[in-house]
Amino acid sequence: MTDLPRRRSNWKLALFLAAAVVPPVALVLGPFRQRFFPRDPEALRAIARVEMPPLDRNGISRILGPELTASGLADALASQFEQRRYADAEQELERVSPAQANDGVRWLHGMAALLDQRPAIALPGLQDAAKAGDPRLAEEARFALAQALLLLGRADAARPELVELSRRDGPHRLAATEQVAALDALK
Repeated sequence: MTDLPRRRSNWKLALFLAAAVVPPVALVLGPFRQRFFPRDPEALRAIARVEMPPLDRNGISRILGPELTASGLADALASQFEQRRYADAEQELERVSPAQANDGVRWLHGMAALLDQRPAIALPGLQDAAKAGDPRLAEEARFALAQALLLLGRADAARPELVELSRRDGPHRLAATEQVAALDALK
């Protein structure tokens, strides 16, 4: 007779676990399967084009602004990007206080992480920089954001960025058009 409460307790626990586990598993394996398990992530990675835009010390100074340039950050970053020490550049940019971290700092941090083959770390900075008031910086950030998303296997999120870039008259129009066509061919 003392076994009956234990059986009921075990039965309730089993029902609770089934209710807590089955719905998320059904969603992951069902309608959201492509988001969690892309068909061919290597094909998406092959489409991505990760290149550092040509930046010299003056270009970096323009992006950082006068206060951060005066602190010597532009010289350090120019040297690190030139020597392809992207992890060092990323660490240098992480030391910038949040109050001083403008859209340019976020973009440079995102680019450093992306070039260091860490697209997930690059996403927040590139997403912030894509909303920048400077249209050239925003376009560079959007293109880099699309590349990071492709590297992460998220074609569904990269496609709208690429479609918008392919409609605009800018330096990434041709590349974005080619990438949209390549994504369409993968379907």
